[in-house]
Amino acid sequence: MKRIFFLCTLLGLSVFLYMYRQDSGVVVQPVSTTVADTFLNTKDTALSVHKTVQNTVQKTINTFIVRTEEAPEIQPRTNVTLDTVPTEAPVVSGKGPASLEVFSDPIKNLAITVNGTIAQTNYYRRKEGLPGLSSNALLTLSAQKKVDDMFARQYFEHESPVGVGSDDLAHSVGYAYVMIGENLALGEYADDSELVQGWMNSPGHRENILNPKYTEIGVAVKKGMFNGDMVWLAVQEFGRPASDCPGVSGVLNVRIEEGQLLLEKLQQKLSDMRTDIETTTPASGSVYTQKVDMYNTLVHEYNVFVQQSKKDVETYNAQVKAHNVCVGE
Repeated sequence: MKRIFFLCTLLGLSVFLYMYRQDSGVVVQPVSTTVADTFLNTKDTALSVHKTVQNTVQKTINTFIVRTEEAPEIQPRTNVTLDTVPTEAPVVSGKGPASLEVFSDPIKNLAITVNGTIAQTNYYRRKEGLPGLSSNALLTLSAQKKVDDMFARQYFEHESPVGVGSDDLAHSVGYAYVMIGENLALGEYADDSELVQGWMNSPGHRENILNPKYTEIGVAVKKGMFNGDMVWLAVQEFGRPASDCPGVSGVLNVRIEEGQLLLEKLQQKLSDMRTDIETTTPASGSVYTQKVDMYNTLVHEYNVFVQQSKKDVETYNAQVKAHNVCVGE
C-alpha cells in the first residue's frame, strides 16, 4: 500500500515533502535545500506585504490629517464704518432648507459671534454649490482651547510655542478624524462678515473654507489684550470625522502580527524535527515512522495556519484600500 503526501506552501505549489510508505518499511526521500528556501521565502513575502500595507495606511493618513495653510496674517482693521442694523445671524448646518440657497448676505452683527461666523462660512460654501458645514461640539472645544492658548501665551501661529498643532488639539478632545484643518485670524474686526471676508481674501484660508472634503466645523472667537492691543482672535477648526470612512481593524492587525510570530516558531520547530529525521538511523522501523508522522502532522497544521494568515492579510489589505480610497475622495 502506498500513500503520497503533497504539502504546499502559502503562495506557491512547491512540494514540501514526499513520503512513500511501503509494506517493507518507510522510506523518506530527503527534501532539497531549494524547497526549504522556497518555503522560508514564501512566509517572508506574506509578512512583507502586510508591513507595506501598514506603511501605506500611515502615509495616507499623514498626507491628509493636517491642512494648516500658512497664509499671510490678516492685519488689524481700524475706523470701520458700519451701515447695517445688528442682528444675530442664524446657525446653518448641513444643506438646510431650499430657501437658504438664495445668495443674499447673512445679516451682520456688530460683534463677532460663533453662530455668525459659521453662517457666513456656509454662505460662501453654498455660493460655490457646496453643502454647509455642521457645527461639531468637539471641534468647537478644540477651537476654544486654541484661542485661549493664543491669548495666554501671546502667539499667533498654527503651532503653539510648545509644538501643539490642530491635530494634537483634536486628539486631546477626542475628535477622531481622517482630515482636519485650521484658520486663524487676529484683528479689530467689526463683525462676522468682515472676519470671514478677510479669510476669503486669502487663498490658503479660502481653500479651507471651500474644501468639499470637510463636513464639520468648530469656531471660537474671543476679544482681549494681545501684545498691548485690544483685538479679536478667531479660530476655525474644520474636520472630516473618521466615521465617514471605513475603518481598518486593529484587532485583525494584532492577530496578523501575532500569527507571524507563531509561524516563525513553528518553522523553527519543523526545521529541528526534520534535522532529527534525516539523522535518524535506521531510516525505518516504528521510531522512525513515528517521527515522520509527527513531522507531517505539524507540517499540515503549519500550512493550514499559513492559509488562514493569508486570508487575514487579504482582508486587512481590502480594509486599507477602502479606507485610503475614502480618504482620497
